[in-house]
Amino acid sequence: PKTTDYKIRLTYSIAPTDLSTDAGVISDYVHIDLLKWTAAVHALRRRRSDPDYTMLLNEALKREEEMKILHPIPEMDRDPHLSGWLI
Repeated sequence: PKTTDYKIRLTYSIAPTDLSTDAGVISDYVHIDLLKWTAAVHALRRRRSDPDYTMLLNEALKREEEMKILHPIPEMDRDPHLSGWLI
């Protein structure tokens, strides 16, 4: 820019890290309901050989998809010329 009155917005979003301990910190980008149902899907997939868990797994998969729609993880547009936040 040739003038000094342009506004610049610098934003950096950090990808959520894996939770490996009880003291782990949940990222602000991930809604707790989305995290809960994604964890349920992963836990139920480990019991694949047990037929009683098929119904529970299907319910968890359905709820996980609903949470992905209700609480999407925000992402920044990569191209500043086409992004919606460009002033």
